Amino acid sequence: MRLLAQDDLAGFGNGGEGMGMVEHGGHRTLFVAHESAPKNFTAVDVTDPRRPRVVYQQDLPHARVRSNSLSIFGTLMAVAYQVASPGDAPAGIELFDVADPVHPRRLGTFDTSGPHSRGAHWVGLVGDRAYIATGMPDFEPTHRLDDQVVVIVDVADPSRPREIGRWWLPGTRRGDPAPPPTRHPIHDEGFRPHNVTVLPERPDRAYVAYADAGVIILDISDPGQPRLISRLDYHPPLPGFTHTVLPLLGRGLLIVTDEAVTDHCQDHPKMLWVMDASVESNIVPLATAPLPSTEDHCARGGRFGAHNVHENDPTPTSWRSETEIFGAFFNAGVRAFDVSDPFQPREIGHLVPPAPAGSPRHSPPASGSEVIGAGAVGAFLGLRGLRSLRHRNYRLFFVGQLVSVTGTRMQVIAQSWLVLELTGDPFLLGVVVAAQFGPILLLGLFGGLIADGLPKRRTLVATQALEMVLALILFILTITGAVAVWHVIALAAALGLVNAIDTPTRQSFAIEMVGRNDVANAVALNVSTFNTARVLGPAIAGMVIASIGLPAVFLINAVTYLAVITALLIMQTDALQPSPSIERPANVREVLENLVEGLHYVWHAPLLLLVVVLLGVVSIFGINFVVLGPPLARDILHADVSGYGLLMSAFGAGALASAVGIAMLGSRPGTMAVAATALGVSLIALANSSFLPLSLVLMALAGFGVVGTGATGNMTLQLGAPDQLRGRVISVYVVVFDGTAPIGGLIIGAIASSAGVATALWIGGGVCTIAGVVAALWLGRIGHSRVSSTEPRGRAVVTGRRATASSTPTRDPADRPGHPFP
Repeated sequence: MRLLAQDDLAGFGNGGEGMGMVEHGGHRTLFVAHESAPKNFTAVDVTDPRRPRVVYQQDLPHARVRSNSLSIFGTLMAVAYQVASPGDAPAGIELFDVADPVHPRRLGTFDTSGPHSRGAHWVGLVGDRAYIATGMPDFEPTHRLDDQVVVIVDVADPSRPREIGRWWLPGTRRGDPAPPPTRHPIHDEGFRPHNVTVLPERPDRAYVAYADAGVIILDISDPGQPRLISRLDYHPPLPGFTHTVLPLLGRGLLIVTDEAVTDHCQDHPKMLWVMDASVESNIVPLATAPLPSTEDHCARGGRFGAHNVHENDPTPTSWRSETEIFGAFFNAGVRAFDVSDPFQPREIGHLVPPAPAGSPRHSPPASGSEVIGAGAVGAFLGLRGLRSLRHRNYRLFFVGQLVSVTGTRMQVIAQSWLVLELTGDPFLLGVVVAAQFGPILLLGLFGGLIADGLPKRRTLVATQALEMVLALILFILTITGAVAVWHVIALAAALGLVNAIDTPTRQSFAIEMVGRNDVANAVALNVSTFNTARVLGPAIAGMVIASIGLPAVFLINAVTYLAVITALLIMQTDALQPSPSIERPANVREVLENLVEGLHYVWHAPLLLLVVVLLGVVSIFGINFVVLGPPLARDILHADVSGYGLLMSAFGAGALASAVGIAMLGSRPGTMAVAATALGVSLIALANSSFLPLSLVLMALAGFGVVGTGATGNMTLQLGAPDQLRGRVISVYVVVFDGTAPIGGLIIGAIASSAGVATALWIGGGVCTIAGVVAALWLGRIGHSRVSSTEPRGRAVVTGRRATASSTPTRDPADRPGHPFP
């Protein structure tokens, strides 16, 4: 297989799963749906496949709707509209006349918006009927993830489409006599239809891929009363999310795919199956198609595993086969299989196109539509490392946060120097750190629960305002000369309480501003703002303290909070993409269940567990510069507050270099192990240096290591977390990376107080070096084994006794919240 051409869709790539083709005036035009705003769909003239050209594009009404799917039959096109949150509009399908592809003409809409509906995810046109997977205005699910049903729509009069039938899995609608199905214990993606395949040769059958409910065959000879013929569910033991069921009617076979939905193989294996449906009431898995090794693909970025297959589209422009199957496999590209022998499918070709400009490193196109129509989404100033700044809301947040965090870093320097002046004891610096980060350790998980349950923008306005008030109180105490150490400790504890909510909320807010495609870059840029502040803050603080005095630093910090508060208040709220909020817990038991849900997810994903453990070790033993910085400058390097400021600025410069490198070049999980080792080596060297220039270089290396570990860990958790769990997963990150700081502060402060700063650096550096080496070995082991400890090893091939399908639900999948745009 070879790539003939690639088009960037006029700078608006991110094609969805929906494609269709029409012939007009000797030309062939391919229509491509988009997975995200601002574009609805694009028409590409592919008459010469080596020279595709965009001939038409249409915008969406706003950023909270997308057109993931479209279907064409004859000259009629249906576009599926899915919204970010229930109640948003437009939701449903819109019909177009595409006889003239350059001038599509709107015909009518079928509205499925409602209080529990996120609209239509998928649509298929056959004859005068549309088959859609959608929410409905009058459908209230028993669980928030089960909000879509199979709906059959009469489009004979496309100006007035009307529903003629629907079907849903028993127990998924509130009020059903059947009990709700049992949810998948680890990979809960919901009980809802994905693809609904109907072929003209068999208009009385619908072959439904029903996410975590498996393969379903419906009798739709009476479309007003669809009837279940059979169902095969294999989730668990497998991770779930049945995506496509393609019937090979002439052979009595089904080709079935389960979609990979998480990065780095966290939901592996996701396979392409060959199943026997010659006896419709008894679907039998026969084999799975061979896949390349997990060792080569799990760590290369993005998802690995099955997605969609070419669906033998029943139109004159579509290639059809019952022996050759083409499938999209995310970072494994497009792969072709010969299924002449259904017991032993074999690969006959594959193509992994290069990653489009502006896409994450090592992440080639993900789905079939992206292979055809992928491209860069106009990178800001042509620099892929700044692409998150395309989003106005994120630009505001970026600038406001840079100003505010610079003030915060100034206060850290001033506060540490104030404690040292008041007491002269480095142990009390550890006590202040413990007071500030102790609440995060104790309450950080609850902060994640709050982040998942409240509107993030408004929550951040409140937390930032409270932090501003605390900075003003410290200013008043110092300017009046009334300040005592216990004041500093108490205010640090109050700040910790606020940060227990603010930090997971702020971290998980990034994806709402930029969307999933740009969130990794946004995380890297967030880190870069913090580390730009590490450079600017200490340098400015040193000059302000020397020229004006300590109190001025606290006042400046209070004023800088206005920058981020203003940015939050003037954001365009309709451009935000908020994740669905969790239902507010009604009692202590529900609170604990929600907390455990996030911990359970991290515990069962080895890569995420590795991130958490390594970050905890580095936080306790490596990130101790607030405690050791002042005595290192004063006692070993014999420097004053300006020298301390230089040390912290050098640390910030190294951290900033690391953050910019990650933003521009991307990062892989292995970066964490290398960065932790570099941090450990630099700390050991610092213990033996009394030469300020050398110590500045080593502090820069330490900053590089801290951010390399923290930013890569943050990205891995952000991308590995489902949207409705992101706050709670990020709160685990906050607890181990920030919350364990008091433990480290007390340990390192006690060692420095009793045995000296050099000994404390030696111990911290040694532990971090060992942790980095162990993490590298752990990553190697993950690369050679399954990602979830509860998933079966190897490729799943079912043989032996025939499985019996039933018209009633068997044990079905569990409770991991899915995505706003699944």
